[in-house]
Amino acid sequence: MLLYVLETRGIPVPDHIRDQINSCDDLDQLHRWAKCAMTSDTAEEFSANFSNADAM
Repeated sequence: MLLYVLETRGIPVPDHIRDQINSCDDLDQLHRWAKCAMTSDTAEEFSANFSNADAM
C-alpha cells in the first residue's frame, strides 16, 4: 500500500528504498514511512523524510 501511495502521488521510489519497504515487517516503521509518503511533495523530500523516519 505504501508504494501505491507514492506511485499515485507521482513520487518515484528508488530501488534501495523500494527494497527496504518490501522487506520491512515492522508495522510501526511502515506507519512512519506511510506518513512520509502522504506528506512529502517531491521524491527528494520523501527520501530525506524516509531516512529521518528510519532513524526514529
